[in-house]
Amino acid sequence: LSRDGKTVVYISEDDKVVGLVAMMDVPNESAKRVIEYLNAQGIHTIMITGDSEITGNAVGRQLGIERVIGNVLPENKSEIIEQLQKEYGIVAMIGDGVNDAPALVKADIGIAMGDGTDVAIDVADSVLMNNDLDNLSYAHKVSKRLDRVVMQNIIFSMGVVVFLVILNIMGQMSLPLGIVVHEGSTLVVIFNGLRMLLNRD
Repeated sequence: LSRDGKTVVYISEDDKVVGLVAMMDVPNESAKRVIEYLNAQGIHTIMITGDSEITGNAVGRQLGIERVIGNVLPENKSEIIEQLQKEYGIVAMIGDGVNDAPALVKADIGIAMGDGTDVAIDVADSVLMNNDLDNLSYAHKVSKRLDRVVMQNIIFSMGVVVFLVILNIMGQMSLPLGIVVHEGSTLVVIFNGLRMLLNRD
């Protein structure tokens, strides 16, 4: 039962064990989908838990988590985040409890669950509303799209500037042409940015 990730409580009578109860936190329904998405994106997934290594590894196997660090005291979570930053670089931390607050602060990106403690929400960089982990993968997809759009706009804008400079050096630039090209490029950049409003999965 312990290897399956359950916490076992023994029931005794007259100093003799007469029964046992196996309890287990049920993983969030969306957790496995999000872990699969993050792994597919090449993002390392690590679970830091105060539970035993056996319990943590059992849950980790269920969810497909790459690495589990168990038997962690609350005060040690921030130290582990610091070690992970040295090992991997940028680290994001998701937590919901008072004990998670120092680690959320230490992480490059602290993410709190919407139904978590006030302390965790206050110190986090962002909050997942309704405890919906699917919002995490959605936010990552949006950020990747934003990176692409920003890079497209920068390249296009620099190209227009270079084009105008070359025309000016060659003496082919007129004020009306410069205004039309410059303002037209501004509109193109704006409309390209507005594509972010399109709802894509």
